[in-house]
Amino acid sequence: MARSIADASTLAQQHAPYLRRLLETETLTLSDPGSLESQIDDILTEPDLDLTVPELMVHLRRNKSKIHLALALLDISGSLSQSQVTRILTRFADCCCERALQLALMQEGCGSGHLAIFALGKMGAFELNYSSDIDLIAFYDGDAFDGGARDAGEAASRAIREAMCILSERTADGYVFRTDLRLRPDPSSTPLAISTRRAELYYESVGQNWERMAWIKGRPAAGDLDLGTAFLKTLEPYMWRKHLDYWAIADVQAVKSMINTKLDRKDVKDPSPDLKLGPGGIREIEFFVQTQQIILGG
Repeated sequence: MARSIADASTLAQQHAPYLRRLLETETLTLSDPGSLESQIDDILTEPDLDLTVPELMVHLRRNKSKIHLALALLDISGSLSQSQVTRILTRFADCCCERALQLALMQEGCGSGHLAIFALGKMGAFELNYSSDIDLIAFYDGDAFDGGARDAGEAASRAIREAMCILSERTADGYVFRTDLRLRPDPSSTPLAISTRRAELYYESVGQNWERMAWIKGRPAAGDLDLGTAFLKTLEPYMWRKHLDYWAIADVQAVKSMINTKLDRKDVKDPSPDLKLGPGGIREIEFFVQTQQIILGG
């Protein structure tokens, strides 16, 4: 709550005319978040979609400030529940990813279909907060994606790189979202966009249990949503095994042990615990729940 108040105060000073207009014209009412939802929808349609990259970067950043300011008013007033706030923030992230991706594809001379951006983590579960990073993975259909004058894989990766820059590059207006593509298969040796066939082979042969946990929250968020839905369907046997062997169970235990070692875990009775990463904290609760899901989900 304190963070929300501080953010709202800063945004209110930066956008005082907009705030006055909200309150004077009652375009935002504290009992009806529908007007805020329509503002997010407008990002997809206004102004015209033929913006340049610099123009879209300004457009998204300034809209982020306005959306966050209006949402903070509803949040602080208690007019919205936490789940409503995080869902609206996530819808905004989806819209921004869509706008950035479509412009990047156009800049690269690519077709607009057969490439999907998946959201994982908080974004995948509609749990974004005001300052969350977004975890994304991009897959394309190697047989159908139109890369224009370039090889499909090269064109898809270039488009994703451009889309991520549109979202994450810090300008005079700040950034839209910090993006992280490192949850993709073998990130140290794979391009930013991977073909669905290559991804399927990876998960079938060497996919790890931590990746299965990550995909529990995975969903298609931008681009070709039909391709995304179909790909998730192919992942079901990998994600939700009907039986877990001893190796899989030992692997889950190894992941937990690695987390404890990396964090230099303190005693659960520590008088100043880390509520996110410490014993009994958010990460540990999440790990326990996800472990039960992968064991029992099949």
